[in-house]
Parts: sequence; structure tokens; C-alpha cells
Amino acid sequence: MTAALKLAPAATAGDLQPPTGPNLITYLIGLEQTLAIVCASQATDATSFLYQERAILDNLLHLAVAEPGNNAPARLLMLSAFDREAQRRPDIVRDYRAQLERLAREHPLPEPIKAKADAAVAAILAQLPSLH
Repeated sequence: MTAALKLAPAATAGDLQPPTGPNLITYLIGLEQTLAIVCASQATDATSFLYQERAILDNLLHLAVAEPGNNAPARLLMLSAFDREAQRRPDIVRDYRAQLERLAREHPLPEPIKAKADAAVAAILAQLPSLH
């Protein structure tokens, strides 16, 4: 079927390659954790099968910091999870406001990914209730 449709794998940009070495396992776990958050955000009932949300977000935040030379995939994964969690549990994500802002400030991504990541952070923060 691939030949009939004339499909070929596309080259991935160097800055979008997943982490290697020991961070690859953490990245794969982060993919599963993000999927769990996405599924929980789409649940229609009030009860949730998702537990330890803060541990999930902590893991994704740690991964985004642990990959300084190639952190775009980890950062985008983290932002995806934070976005879905902000829709589901803004009270939890609100606790991470300072960390998200600090990560963007101290570990900026290269352009053009930086602009998109900064816009994603702004959109996430805009979903959060104020502290007052």
C-alpha cells in the first residue's frame, strides 16, 4: 500500500528528533503520560481514572530541562500535557505558572519553535483562574 500511495518517510528536522540515551526512556514514559492526560481531558463523567497529575507534570518539566541541547520535542510534549491539564484541572496547572515562565526565560528554544512555544505558554496561562 505504501508503494501504491507513493508514500515515503519524511526527514525529521534535527531540532525535532526525540531525545537519545537515558532521556529516551523518560521521553517515552512522557508520551504515555501525556496520552493519559489527553484521554482524561476527554472523559465525560466527573470521575477520573487519572491520578498523580503533579508527578506527571513534574516528570515532563524535568525532561524539558534535562534536554538542553535538543529540548524542542520534550518541551512541545510538556506544553501539550500542560494545555490539556489546564482544561481539566486548572487549579493544578496554576501551581506551575512560575516554573513555566522560568523555563521559557532560562531555556529558550530556537526560532521558529520559540514563538510557537511562547504562544502555547501564554494560551495555557490564559486558561488559569486568578489567585484572587
